[in-house]
Amino acid sequence: MLLWGERKECVERLVQAKELTCNNCGFDDLEAYEAIFPIYEADVLDVTLKCRNCGAGNPLWLPPKEYWRCGFDPEEAMPELDET
Repeated sequence: MLLWGERKECVERLVQAKELTCNNCGFDDLEAYEAIFPIYEADVLDVTLKCRNCGAGNPLWLPPKEYWRCGFDPEEAMPELDET
């Protein structure tokens, strides 16, 4: 899901607090772009960060304590199964 609003701002504050930099150019201004709960790893939120300098994608995995703080709920992300 693409990130916007309060969730995006919250993730970007976490990124700033962790003092993360771009894996490609070393720039320290990363935009929270999208997030997904991977099917294979339900206890993390897989976030893609985009560097505002070079545009490279940078991965970030948030543990439950951090993704709950930003308003993410794994139950919302799971599609309901049609049991018919």
